[in-house]
Formats: sequence, structure tokens, C-alpha cells
Amino acid sequence: MKKMKIAIYADVNMNLIDGSAIWLASIVQILTSVQTVTLTLFLKAPVENSLNLNELYEIPNLTIVTANVGKGVKYLAPIDAIRIIKESDKTEIYDAIFLRGLALCTLAAEVEEFKNKLWTYFCDIPLDVKKFTDQFKSNVNAIIESSKFLMVQTPQLKVHLISNFPKATAKVRDLPPMVPDFEGNLDLINEKKIRIVYSGQFKKEYASIEMFEIFRLLGHDFPNIEFHVFGNKIHNPPEDPSFRLHVLHELENVPNLIWHKGLGRDEVMGQYPQMSIGWAWRSNALEDNTLEITTKLLEFSSCGVSPIMARNPINESVFGKDYPLFANSKKEALEILRNTLSDISSLGKIRTRVQQVTKPYTFSYIASHHISPLCAGGEHAEKKTTLGIVGHDLKFLSPIKNRLGLDFDISENNWWGHKNHDVKFSEEFLLKSDIIFCEWFLGNAVWYSHNKKPGQKLFVRFHRQELETDFPNQANINNIDLIIVVSEHTKVDAINKFGWQGYLEKIKVIPNAINCSYFDRVKSADARFNLGIVGITPKMKRLDIALNILELCLKVNKKFKLLVKGKMPQEYAWMRERPEEINYFNQQIERINKNPLLRSAVAFEGWGADMADWYKNIGYILSVSDFEGTHQAVAEGGASGAIPIIRKWEGADEVYGNHWIYADEKSASDFICNNAVSQDNYFFNSQKIKKEISNKYDIDVIFDMYKMFKL
Repeated sequence: MKKMKIAIYADVNMNLIDGSAIWLASIVQILTSVQTVTLTLFLKAPVENSLNLNELYEIPNLTIVTANVGKGVKYLAPIDAIRIIKESDKTEIYDAIFLRGLALCTLAAEVEEFKNKLWTYFCDIPLDVKKFTDQFKSNVNAIIESSKFLMVQTPQLKVHLISNFPKATAKVRDLPPMVPDFEGNLDLINEKKIRIVYSGQFKKEYASIEMFEIFRLLGHDFPNIEFHVFGNKIHNPPEDPSFRLHVLHELENVPNLIWHKGLGRDEVMGQYPQMSIGWAWRSNALEDNTLEITTKLLEFSSCGVSPIMARNPINESVFGKDYPLFANSKKEALEILRNTLSDISSLGKIRTRVQQVTKPYTFSYIASHHISPLCAGGEHAEKKTTLGIVGHDLKFLSPIKNRLGLDFDISENNWWGHKNHDVKFSEEFLLKSDIIFCEWFLGNAVWYSHNKKPGQKLFVRFHRQELETDFPNQANINNIDLIIVVSEHTKVDAINKFGWQGYLEKIKVIPNAINCSYFDRVKSADARFNLGIVGITPKMKRLDIALNILELCLKVNKKFKLLVKGKMPQEYAWMRERPEEINYFNQQIERINKNPLLRSAVAFEGWGADMADWYKNIGYILSVSDFEGTHQAVAEGGASGAIPIIRKWEGADEVYGNHWIYADEKSASDFICNNAVSQDNYFFNSQKIKKEISNKYDIDVIFDMYKMFKL
């Protein structure tokens, strides 16, 4: 196996003991654990405190380059760091250059020699898109253009990046926060001795003062309690010059508080298994405006320490919504700690649970699942098989396409219709591809089935729409290696219509994939009164039936609404050529306008990229069409916790099960009204469908099917 040479630099001062320095040390350890990698770490500042570096000096396949700064200069400016790495690249010829820091990456994007070698880690993109200046957007797009891979910490941050910068879609990769593999023994923990631990910086937004106040109050109730505090970085905010002195006073005067000051990560984590609870609660102002996981939570959890934390969507997605140590305020944090410490034995179950949570964040897991696949490429690695994807609409394939990108070099041939394409480009594309993958069995599959070269493989994915065309009859099916059909009933219909009874061995069912973590967001308070429908065009989507169900619900409770997502029929050129259908839609609009109940309860919300954000407000996803293939909106809505309301179109029971199908509009509206009566009723069914969709259609489940067929 050939070696891969990587350079890494982060705009991080390794002399400080903080989260950024810990991150850099961690990713260095993980990269160098991959046997094929030789790594060069460039430091930002001359070494003054080696606590973060001591372990790194012992790694044989790592070279550490100390920062060479001028007299009176504390650390490298981004432009100097880029210059040094560029000079080194001339002789070392790195396969990848891994960078963290927006200003740094912006400069790197301008270096022609770095193009397609950059691995950039995104951690400083504002959540508020109003803060996206034109210059900021230009910089990020330039970074995306020059990078081979874009790393993000959480699925939520990935969604935020892709939603605002669509060019990132094919390049973005997960790089979760990292904690060392735990090698201790949880059975040795003494549950009778109560110890609360905090490790990290002291900042106002980290609720440092509130922490000390709670420590004091808990000390009154539990005289034998101990508070262990690690860290010596105390911020001194200009707007509150007394903060630093306040923190120092508390560290030295809170009863039973043991201040260990600054220690290395391994030494600190070595103390954790003796602790009972980890303090990780931070202010709502901070927790409500982040899409990242606090590494401290995972460090505590990996060592069996149960952390108390704020409830937010990110923490819920990792620890589960029913985690018992969530607190929404300082008062609630104090109450939860008092209750827990009154029955310290309850921490046994929590301890086992939180340690299980951290497995996907351990060094070994991240090395094998996230870093090793990226290190399979590069100038010194063996060439990957080339997978050429062809089609006019690739949106349903996107989740799988991104996963396939880890094993294949992917290129795309985008047709601009069912049979329209650049023939010269398609011929050149054919010569460059080891495998051709046609999304939709339309003109693309016909052309490539007749032009495929010897030794090439051809895979075609068949949706329901193709049943209404003659394209499958025009293809040379003998030249197609595998036909992937999205549902069993569509497979049966296709075999019967196109006479494929003699080709059963090459026709397999693999459903559309759903990235369930993308859609799993906290529902709005009124979601259980909101019906949603995605796409009302053409007529067979049956907007009239959706309105009938809404009208029945409104007779019971006027809080119900119907939110319609998608373009209006008149926006489609092909629909404007169907006067009968346009007349149908005009009748529905007229019906809404004439009915005061409907007029105030129906909202046409247009189209938008971030469907997960839209689904946060949807309690029920309607599927009332005359016919469908799989109706992807039901799966996406279900992954968000929106409860399906399905009219019995052919195959619906096979795809989603009988229990979400309703015989008529009255039974559907009765269920909706009864279910919305209480938040508990709604939550039960919402969690039920979420689990069903995840078990059947999550990206991990579907990707395993593709691997089974050796794509």
C-alpha cells in the first residue's frame, strides 16, 4: 500500500490549553494512526508550553516544524504560514494540505499549486445568514472551489453549509469531535463519593460564575461533596473588568473546591473515572446559537462521567431527547443536580448510556470511518475506479452519490432532458468511465446501453415515472448489468409492461436513501396542528383531497393549517400546455378564496433548498395522490417526525406499512384531530415513524444494499 504525504496547519496556538489546541493534537494523532500516512505539522507559534505536544513528539511518522518568527513576533500570520507551507510543498510534494481557519483557507485558495489538494475544516461560519457579506460568500466559494474535501463537525453544520453554498455538496465530509478511546474500568468508580468536575476555560458565556454559585449552594446541601476544577485560562472581557478577579476569588474560596490548574489532556482525563458528574452547562445565548458539539461533553461521557448540559437540538441528537441531565436554566440545573445527588446510584445507568454515546467519536472510530477513506486517494495512491453518473435530475441520488465518492472517482454527465444531451461530451465521458450509472431509465440508459464499451459496466436506476414512457423498450437490456428499482410494486409493473421476465436476476429493489440525521430537528410548538404537502403538480397529486382533509380538521379545531411546499402549476411550462389541469387548479384556488376557514388556513410557501428546516413546522405529511412510486416526501417527512397521512395508492402499504394508510378523508381527519389533542400523543407517533424510516431507509441501511450488489 502506497504512502500518502499530508501537511497540516491550524490557526491555533498550541501553547494554550483550550479546545482548539486539543482538536489539533487529536486530529494529528488520528491522521498518524493511519499506516499509509506520513504527516508534517506546522506550528503557529514557537513552543513555550509543551503540554499539548509531549505525546506528539513520540509519533514516528510525524514531523513537527516549529514556527520561525521574527523578533518581537509571537506567532505566524496566515500569509506567512501559507508561504512556509508552499515552500515546503515544492520539495515534499504533499498529497493533501489540511488547514483550519477561514482567513488561512481564503489565502490558500489563491495558491494554484494547492488546488484540489486542500482539506479545509469549517468551524467559523455564522449561523445567521444576514452576517454573510458579499466578501464572505466570495471567500467561502473560492475555498470550496479549490478544496478536495471540506470537513464539518456535525450533520447540522453540513446542512447549513450545503444549504447556503450548494457547490460544497459533493466535497463536504463529516469530521466529528474526537476523544481518546477509553481504556479504564468503569466498575472501579466509587459511587458513594460525590465529585463534580469542570475542565476548560473560564468565560462569561460558559456560565462560569453561575457554576461557582451552584457549587456553593450544593455544598450547603451535601457537605461531603468535592468540586474538581481543571484549567487556568481565565478571560478578561473589557465590558466586565471584574470578571477575572471574580473567577480567581471563587476558585480560591468555594468550600471543597480543588483547583488543579492547567494540566495536559491525558492527565485530566485520567482523573475523570473517579468523578460523578461533569459540569458542561452553558448559557442559552451560546447553546441556542451553535451547530457544534462541545468536545468536553464527549470527554466526560467517554470516561463514564455523566454531564449536565443545556438542552438544544445538537445535544438532543447525540444524547437523546430523554437524557435526564438536560437543564434549560440555572435554576433547573441546580434542581436536577440536587435530585441526582440525593440518589447517586441513579448515575449507574446514565454512566453506561453516555459511554455508549461516545463510540462514534473515539479516535479509533474516526480513524477507520472518516479519515482512512480520505487517505485512500492522492498522488501516491492507487487509482480508484471511475464511476460516471448520467442523468437530468440527480437529487434523489445525492445521499448515495456522496457515499460512493469515498470508493470511486465520480464524474457527472448532466443531460438537460429525458433524451437531450451533448453527444460529443457523452462519447468522451464514456471513454473515461469504468462504470456508467444512469439515474432514471430514460434516454440516457438507451444511449449508453447501445454505446457501452467491452469491459464496462452499466447500472440503471428505475423510478416509477419510466412506466409512462417507451424508453425501456428502446434499450439493449443485454448490455445492462444491473437495473435498480426503487420499490417492489414498481419492479413488478416494469417486468410485466416491458416483458423482462427473462432478466429477473439483474433487476433488484433498492429504495431511495434518506439522510435521517439531516431531517431530525426539533419540531416547533404548533407542529402537531400543521399539515404539509410537498408538490401539488400535476393534478394526480390531488390538492382537492388535501383541502377536504383540512376542512374536516378545521371543523374540530381552527388551529389547523395546510402548508404547501413547491412551485405553483403555472410556473411549469409543460403544465401551461394542459388547459384542463390548469382549470382544475384554478378551481382549487377559487375554493380556498371563497371559504373563510380555508383562506386563513392554507399557505403556499414556494420552493426552497432546506427542506429539513421546513419540516420542523410540519406535524403531518400528506400523500393523497392517485398513484406514486415511493413518494419520497413521506420518507423525508417521516424522518423529521412528521406523521404520514396516506391515501391507498398502489404499493403504499409495501413502502410505508398499513398503519399510516386511511380508507377515506374522514378517517384521516379523525386520526389527525385525536392525535393533536395532546403533545404526548403526537410525540409517541412522531417518534414511531421516525424510527421506522430510519430502520428502513436511512443512508447507512441503503448504502449497505449497494455494497451487497458490488456497485
